[in-house]
Amino acid sequence: MVQDYKKAFSDYYTSKNKGVINLNEKLHNSLEFVQFRIEDSLPELNYTIFPNQLSRLIIIFVTKGEGERIIGKDKVHVTDRTFMIIPGGTINSGIYSTDTQGFYLSVNLKFFLREHFPKHYLIKSKIFSYGFTPYVHTDCRQGKCLAEIFENIFDELSHSRKSKEQLIAIRIFELIILGERLLTVQKRSQKRILPPLVIKYIRLINECYKIHHNTNYYAEKLHVHPNQLNTYTKRYLGLAAKAAIDSMLTKESEHLLHQTALSVKELAYELGFQSASHFSRFFKRHKGVSPAAYRHQTFENVAN
Repeated sequence: MVQDYKKAFSDYYTSKNKGVINLNEKLHNSLEFVQFRIEDSLPELNYTIFPNQLSRLIIIFVTKGEGERIIGKDKVHVTDRTFMIIPGGTINSGIYSTDTQGFYLSVNLKFFLREHFPKHYLIKSKIFSYGFTPYVHTDCRQGKCLAEIFENIFDELSHSRKSKEQLIAIRIFELIILGERLLTVQKRSQKRILPPLVIKYIRLINECYKIHHNTNYYAEKLHVHPNQLNTYTKRYLGLAAKAAIDSMLTKESEHLLHQTALSVKELAYELGFQSASHFSRFFKRHKGVSPAAYRHQTFENVAN
């Protein structure tokens, strides 16, 4: 499995096409469940995970080390005891320090489709879908609990015991439940009480920011004056209404430049800009460099 990963990423590095690696096509090993220690695989991959996607659910727990992992639109600063969940099909990439240790687990939903197993819970589980914060920095007690579950899975894998796969499935199920708990607690702690107008505005720009860049459109949809909308977003978000839209566009631009091989012209079209030059001016105003220079810096950092 590790050698398959290494070959997939080596091919990516030497290829002119810097798209997203489809690991479903690259990995010859089609096991429904795979677990290994991060420190056994990262040296083979030069501590770099190029943009890729896999149909299986991925659970990662970094017990030691630091780095950066990009999961969809989320940029994760990885430190000791960082727990991450990557839903199937999500584009992700990363870079780690040479002292990084921990656990990597990927599992297919089919692995759980056995008799007397609560698969209805898994199907409804938020971690098999999008739209949640996919990581949490755990404390010592939580980290110890997570590490023990991974070690128990390794113990089962190293022995021939009755009902071995069922017990492994239960341990993974335990990871999923604990993961949901940790992520839910984090989400609650970050939650702020926002007025309905601001909540509706956030939802609306999430749906339309690639098409409509002007606050007048949103104010009209929300049946308020643009100045009133601006006052509310400044008070509750710390941003002007237009800045909130621009922030979404900037983050999505970074994501696409880092994770895909789309040209600047294609990116401009994807994000609703009138032209490539219009998009380039927008990006440079917010990031200080052109889209091409930003992409070059990103790949230089990964290569180094």
